[in-house]
Amino acid sequence: MIIITGGIFPELSNVELLAQCVLFFMVGYETTAAVLTFAAHCLATNPEWQEKLIEEVDEAFEKHGEMSYDAVRDMKVLDAVVSETLRMHPPAASSGRTAVEDYELGNTGIVIKKGMTVMIPIYAMHYDPDFFQDPETFNPERFMDGYEPKHPQYAYLPFGAGPRNCLGMRFALLEIKMCLANLFRHYRLKPLSTTKIPLEYKRGAILLTVTELPLVVEKRTDVKMPS
Repeated sequence: MIIITGGIFPELSNVELLAQCVLFFMVGYETTAAVLTFAAHCLATNPEWQEKLIEEVDEAFEKHGEMSYDAVRDMKVLDAVVSETLRMHPPAASSGRTAVEDYELGNTGIVIKKGMTVMIPIYAMHYDPDFFQDPETFNPERFMDGYEPKHPQYAYLPFGAGPRNCLGMRFALLEIKMCLANLFRHYRLKPLSTTKIPLEYKRGAILLTVTELPLVVEKRTDVKMPS
């Protein structure tokens, strides 16, 4: 690791460096694993959307012969499924930003002072019926072309927004989509009587994670190999 010191960048202590390394590992690994778990639950408990995804996955394999970047880019159902999963189960339930200068909120008379930290309730926003109709329902259509009404741009923040949004957003989305496409190419998921609906989260965790997720993994027998 190369540490640049001097200028406007203060030198980091060993504790700060260690904290950054732990943070990178957590946000780069734990979040992706959590989203894949959430998606598995959503699709196992919504079989109609699982079948739509399987149909699209099979078509992509037949067209491209493999699950490539180009194949994933064209998969509208997969994109919508991942987006809706992130709406219902954003790994980071909230996010904070620190004001770098005083800022008045419109004509409200409310002033956010420099140095004040503002917490953004991402999870609550994703379940606000003013932004998303029937928010408790898994409905990937809300992220597909032609769906109305569209949610406000900044009501959906699984990766944050603006110049300080998640640096790994594009890689994470590609990684999640590749995993799901290859999974449903070969398997179906089904819930058990012990599968919790709605999903239960671990308490006290920094990132949203599940307590447990018992599912049946069933090997597909209807896979069509590309000609």
